[in-house]
Amino acid sequence: GMGCAYALAVHPADKNILFAGGGEVVSGGETFALFKSTDGGSGWVRTGLTGSGSIRSIVFDSRNAMRMYLGTSLGVYSSTDGGENWQKPASSFYIYCLLSDPDTGLKVWAGTGSGVSVTTDGGLTWSDAGSVAAAFFVFTGGLVRLCETLRTDDTGVRS
Repeated sequence: GMGCAYALAVHPADKNILFAGGGEVVSGGETFALFKSTDGGSGWVRTGLTGSGSIRSIVFDSRNAMRMYLGTSLGVYSSTDGGENWQKPASSFYIYCLLSDPDTGLKVWAGTGSGVSVTTDGGLTWSDAGSVAAAFFVFTGGLVRLCETLRTDDTGVRS
């Protein structure tokens, strides 16, 4: 069937490896899936991830490219083996965007419709980092900017 991609990520060490998260129209509605390419996007295969909900963001851990995160409509999925296997979210909240801290790989920010959450343990636990809805993140000069309205210092505290 036909489909669309909502999220795309390029492997940091091998530019031929790409991941795309999106929806595929099938009889009865849309199903969501994670697709992988190992030839720079010429060919794609559906991965074994099922039941993830809509995939809105894909990021690699900044310190370990085997660790990945998916921001979905059901929470944040994590993988420690380059996307072969996925751990289901510890908590369920709709994720619009993710950012892996470039200095400390296990620290990830998640932008939701009602605020920002942060993990410092690779997604095992999450805590509230702000109440501003976030549509995207930009990391500049040691600060995380959320929609140009909320900034946090390195600890995730508003500054």
